[in-house]
Amino acid sequence: MRFALDLVWLGRDGGVVRVDRSVSPRRVRTCLRARSVVELGAGRAEAFLAAGPA
Repeated sequence: MRFALDLVWLGRDGGVVRVDRSVSPRRVRTCLRARSVVELGAGRAEAFLAAGPA
């Protein structure tokens, strides 16, 4: 990736397990408790979390 990302880690039930904000380019993050991850442009995690479940 060439730009910073916000990572929202989701567990098996779809709930948020962890949020990593502004992860720099060429950095790797992992979360063993998570089943999936949503990648957002840096600074967008708050809006995503505020929107809640669909």
